[in-house]
Order: sequence, then C-alpha cells, then structure tokens
Amino acid sequence: MTVDSRRSVLLVDDHLTFSEAFALAVDETDDLHCVGTVSSLAEAMAALDRLDPDVVVLDLGLPDAQGASAVAQLLHGRRDRRILVLTGRLELELLRQALDAGAAGFLHKDSPIAVVLDAMRSLPRHCVVVRPSMLLTLLQRHTGQPLPASAGILSRRELEVLGLLADGLTPKAIASQLGISITTCRGYIKNVLSRMGAHSQLEAVSMARREGLL
Repeated sequence: MTVDSRRSVLLVDDHLTFSEAFALAVDETDDLHCVGTVSSLAEAMAALDRLDPDVVVLDLGLPDAQGASAVAQLLHGRRDRRILVLTGRLELELLRQALDAGAAGFLHKDSPIAVVLDAMRSLPRHCVVVRPSMLLTLLQRHTGQPLPASAGILSRRELEVLGLLADGLTPKAIASQLGISITTCRGYIKNVLSRMGAHSQLEAVSMARREGLL
C-alpha cells in the first residue's frame, strides 16, 4: 500500500511525548499516515493548506485555544474535513459544544490506541464516533445518579465494565485498562449478568442498549 493511498492524519497537541508516541503508532499501521504534529491552533491553521490532512486529531486544551472553538476554525471552508477530538477533559457540555461545532468524533485520551486508530479509519460524515463508556461516565457525572432501569442495580464500576464490554473489549483488556486483576474483572462481569438476568455478555450489552443504558 502506498503512502498516497493511506488516510492522512494531522495531530494538534502541545504534549511532545504524547505527540511522538501517537505519530509512531499511526505510522505503524498500513492504512494511516501521520503527516505532521503541531502544538497550537495557529500552527494547525498554517499546516492545513500545506498538508491537507484527511483527519485532524485535536486536543481542546491548546496554548492559544481552549475548548470547542478550535473545531469550528479548523473546519472553516472545509466541512468535508474530519476532526477527531482527543481530550483529557470529561465534560458533557464540552462534548456537546465539540459536536455542535462539527467534530466527527470525541474520545478520551485514556482510550486504547486501537480504539483511536479505528475511529480515525471510520469517522463518518453524517454521525459521530463517541465511546459508549464515555457517554455513560459523562451522563453519570452530569446527573449525579445512576441511569435508567438496569443502572439502578449496578455499581458505578459494574456500569463502567459493561460500557467497555459494549466497546468490544475482552475481560483481559478491560482489566488492563481499569488497573484491576482479571479475576476481579470477571467478578464484575458475573455480577452484571446476574443482576441484569442475562445469560451472556452479548445479551447483557443488548439489554443495556435496549433500555437506553448505552
């Protein structure tokens, strides 16, 4: 596969170590190519015409731009450009502002690199990419209480595990991401199945989605 056939990515983030690691991860794939990393909105605007990236991965905490206003500026005159927000800030209002400004995706920086890479590959034109587990966490913080039906009988950690199962992560991957043992993770999964009356992980996820939990 040639470089020209790969989806080009520009990273806008002022954390040098993160930028270097991100660029390496992208360039190790066969279908993505990091054409540049910049550390400010001004540098990003200057790089757009020169690099013409298919995807812009954007941190919302830049030295010269805070919040979702950067999304609108990067999309000015180029609504076909895909912007994936990759942020360390979990705020429901920030998510709303970013999507309203035209972002095609919104992920937390703690997301597994495989999830971020898949998001860059599949950013849609008429809907958005947001991890179910992130939405769940945001809604819990916003409301201050468990959410609907099944949420009322699950602990916060069990809800988090359920969201990660819905994202397609294996118990081993969930344990690694949450910093718990695989035995503890399987215990949470067992509790989720029991309390929801589900016979499998797939059924639990399906029930949660049907009830509006995910």
